[in-house]
Amino acid sequence: MTQKITIAGLEFELKFCKKINEKPIENWEVSRIPLANIYNSRDSDNYTVNILAYIPTDFNTIKDYNQPHLDLLPEEKNKLFFSYNGVSVVKTSIDRHYTDNTILCRSFSIDYNSSRAEPIKYNLYHIKLNYRIVKNDGQSVEAVIVHDKNFDPETSRGTITTTNTGIR
Repeated sequence: MTQKITIAGLEFELKFCKKINEKPIENWEVSRIPLANIYNSRDSDNYTVNILAYIPTDFNTIKDYNQPHLDLLPEEKNKLFFSYNGVSVVKTSIDRHYTDNTILCRSFSIDYNSSRAEPIKYNLYHIKLNYRIVKNDGQSVEAVIVHDKNFDPETSRGTITTTNTGIR
């Protein structure tokens, strides 16, 4: 199931996307923002990203999805998309004396079409992917941020995470 795509000087490779619950999860039990972690995998330009995201059980494919993406569920009828949105400046509550409490983040999103405004049941998916910088002039960042574009995409901060040595 390995898929690769290069977007803006980064090569992404999907390792897997697996549903990890057996029974659907109730609305009141889910987090509205994906959980993510990142670590260096082989060398300083290769990173592994793990994402846990709650996706409605009745989601469906966005028609005419026109941005570069990985199809997280290539064997399934309904498509779940991963896309890279570039670098964003994110305000943080972390007190940093050398900035105005902002950090540079690579912005990722999980995208699908929900058939309801407020879904009732969800499945929890574990998404694992690698990315590497393929251009020598790639912008250095301090963290990554993951958004579920279906839960308040305009104001959600998403999950911000970094490696203990920083991200390039």
